[in-house]
Amino acid sequence: MNQLFIDYYWPLDILLHVLFILPVAGAILRWTSVWQIKEYRWDRLKDYFSTRSGKLFILSPWIFIEIVAGVYLLTAQAWGDSNLIAIIFLPWCVLIALECARVVRRPARPLWTTKTIITSLASFTTLAVLYVLIRLALPETSIPTSHFGVLSLLLAAVPLIVTIWIELLRPLVNSQKKSTLHQAKIKLQKVNPIVIGITGSFGKTSTKHFLKIILEKRWKVLATPKNINVDIGVAQTILSSLKEDHEILIVEMGAYRPGEIAAICNLVSPIIGVITAVSGQHLSLFGSLEIIKKTKAELLQCLPASGLAILNRDLQACREIAQYSPAPVHYFSVLDNAHIYATDIVVIPHQIKFTLHIGLQRTRAQVSLNGVQALPAVLAAVAVANHLAMPIEEIVAGLDRLSAPAGTMQLKNGRHHYSVIDDSYNANPDGFLAALDYLALFTDKRKIVITPGMLELGTDSDKHHRSVGQRIAEVADLLIITKRDFSRPLSESAMAAGMSAEQIIVDERIDRLIENKLSDITTDDIVLIEGRVQTKIRNFIVPDIS
Repeated sequence: MNQLFIDYYWPLDILLHVLFILPVAGAILRWTSVWQIKEYRWDRLKDYFSTRSGKLFILSPWIFIEIVAGVYLLTAQAWGDSNLIAIIFLPWCVLIALECARVVRRPARPLWTTKTIITSLASFTTLAVLYVLIRLALPETSIPTSHFGVLSLLLAAVPLIVTIWIELLRPLVNSQKKSTLHQAKIKLQKVNPIVIGITGSFGKTSTKHFLKIILEKRWKVLATPKNINVDIGVAQTILSSLKEDHEILIVEMGAYRPGEIAAICNLVSPIIGVITAVSGQHLSLFGSLEIIKKTKAELLQCLPASGLAILNRDLQACREIAQYSPAPVHYFSVLDNAHIYATDIVVIPHQIKFTLHIGLQRTRAQVSLNGVQALPAVLAAVAVANHLAMPIEEIVAGLDRLSAPAGTMQLKNGRHHYSVIDDSYNANPDGFLAALDYLALFTDKRKIVITPGMLELGTDSDKHHRSVGQRIAEVADLLIITKRDFSRPLSESAMAAGMSAEQIIVDERIDRLIENKLSDITTDDIVLIEGRVQTKIRNFIVPDIS
């Protein structure tokens, strides 16, 4: 074995050095992608690492195997036994082959931006330089397996290297951000449109989407695209898309900690502020509902006395923060009388019919939306249009044109022409329960719920998942949970409410799930996709979901 190992070592050495590029590159892209998804924020990264998926990611057994293999290979030559070196080295070759297969089978890559490109290239270059320097420092031997030990340890160090580069780039990024915000503010002041700020624990994207559709029949309107709702994203939208003839700018405002909505307000100076909802969404990041309330109230505090605050009357937390507004406050409601409210609500598949009340005016209206949870966002948009002196006839005409934003309660045709309710944009307790109420309308179908659970609910997570699990048991015939992070409270509460173990599937192995369960869905079924399930699952169920 000793002579055979020596004879084939050098060709194998070259091959392994080439192959090793793949797992190193894969690890760099994987960690860069995670940082990007969590918006380069330590608070969101920390919250992710508190979940089961996050713990498995950071405490991957591959990392420990790489460290152990690296230490053994670094010290093996000191033992002077080439047979022992071969015994250690050959399994290490298998490890690298498995790492390569893992990268090919489950590739991860970030959205390519200047920051991710620099981070990835800098991390790879740093690892290459470190490898060369350490190898030069090691003593030369006839079979230098120790440098493969260095490769293993450097592979295990990828998370640290990527993180160091992200922190090194942070001052440069912050400087560039400051410049971008300044340029955007100057341009906005020059164009001087009416600025409408929209925030809330949920419903803000839908409200922005509906409001733009209603207003653009009369005015030239720009709205922040998709889920762009942080200061730098708003600034980039202003610089790239705001034109001199734009009359109205609608800005979605998101936050994960106090001060972030105030920063956006400082940039855009809204005169109308809409708060769609205040709840425990992102509680794990804020720490308490009181902090969430004060953060959302930052939008109200920045309004001028001549402006208008528009709040959801149906939520106590919204009513409590009205005191922070120096501007007059108008309410919208689906439960009670308000400045803008709805009565005689009828929800059917594909449509919501209701009586719309605007002050003393009333008229019958309808929207082609799915589920009553869309109605508060509709009413919030109506409240803004009414304040801008849009006649009720034009508002109702605008309601006829409404469509759901991508991934929010969209009814689609599935792969084999079965019905799919795509609510994959996000998941929160109120929205999940409302989606289940809508699913219950399809009495002639077998009802299937597919979900990974709900993120960032903090200490209330277990309570909310149990509430949802109970309702799933009342409505659905099959529950498929694609992540184990929140599977216990969901499955336990569903079983306690009457679901059998056979009706609950918990499986993170996507290919097996597709082959064994999702392939069996027929035209007699309707599927609710709730929350951000894995892309491969979404694309299998509805191939046109992007």
